[in-house]
Amino acid sequence: MSNAHLSSTLAGSTDSPAIRHDQLLKTFSEIDVDGNKFLSFEEIQAFLSKRIGVAFDEELLRELFRNLDKDHNSVVTAEEFVGSYVEAERLVAERVATVERELEENKAQLEKTLTEKRSADVNERMNQNGLMEGSILTVHVIQAENLKVVEKSAGGEPAVELACEGQRIETKAAKDPVSPNWDEKFTFSISQGSDDLKLTVWGKGKSKRDFEGQLAIPLTLIRDQMMHEEWFELQPQKKGERWQGRIHISLQWVWSRRVYFEEMGKQWQAAIDEDMDQLRSLRLNLQKLREPFGAGKQGSFSAGDANQTEVRLNQKPDILVPFVNDMDWSNTALLVTVLLVLVSALTCFSRSDLMGVIAP
Repeated sequence: MSNAHLSSTLAGSTDSPAIRHDQLLKTFSEIDVDGNKFLSFEEIQAFLSKRIGVAFDEELLRELFRNLDKDHNSVVTAEEFVGSYVEAERLVAERVATVERELEENKAQLEKTLTEKRSADVNERMNQNGLMEGSILTVHVIQAENLKVVEKSAGGEPAVELACEGQRIETKAAKDPVSPNWDEKFTFSISQGSDDLKLTVWGKGKSKRDFEGQLAIPLTLIRDQMMHEEWFELQPQKKGERWQGRIHISLQWVWSRRVYFEEMGKQWQAAIDEDMDQLRSLRLNLQKLREPFGAGKQGSFSAGDANQTEVRLNQKPDILVPFVNDMDWSNTALLVTVLLVLVSALTCFSRSDLMGVIAP
């Protein structure tokens, strides 16, 4: 069948799922040269090579064939062929719906952020150090591990002392002397912004406490106002002394709500732009899947139209289109989509052209 003949045939398809199913079977028969109702690797290779005018990449084709051949018997049945199409279309449609929901959520978050920004523009007051009145440092002391217990007789129940700009707070003592868990949050009022946040881990006993490590974090390092969660190596009291242990904390210093919400607005807008790019690419791929067989207004047909074919997908995805690098899809959906777009003869790709559709 020539490209012109195939195009005219597909253009004449209606919105009926049954007719779309018939068109898939006709394409199956077109590939099935020997008429045995099975597609061999060689038949698919010959069909695709003829369509693109050059030998189709064998390595890519073997991956395509492996994913079509569900029962791994070295041939593809009509059920496998049609069922794979149904599953590919379903996954693309589901991803479109998911991204549409995410887009609306991100738009709502952006509007909320812009409202906060407008309020900060009006109400924020800065002190002589260029910090807003009410500047807050939030510290979450989470846990520590591999602490050095200096005096076992002291009891060794570790606690963390925090100090910044003349303020001092201490966690409760934890039971585990080596890998304690605190999970406590604290706030400090910041008016200067040039001090360090100092943390000291003490092993608290009945009569005394033992030094178990310390840490100093300049506030200038977290001036971006973002949340920072990290593991930090504890330091000894004497320089050069061998030490051990590390502490897990998160901290955020908001020194200007106006600047903070301005930056958050940029991040929400970037997320919206990414969602819109994903939607354009996904809708294009969904159109490529549906157009050849006339999805039109009635949409997709179910797996029941493919003799109740059920395609189970377990693998982590490759990437279908640019900007879509975090999809929870399987390789099957990607590969079957590519194959069926090729089979439909909407476009004819060479190997290099095909790689332009799939992001690296």
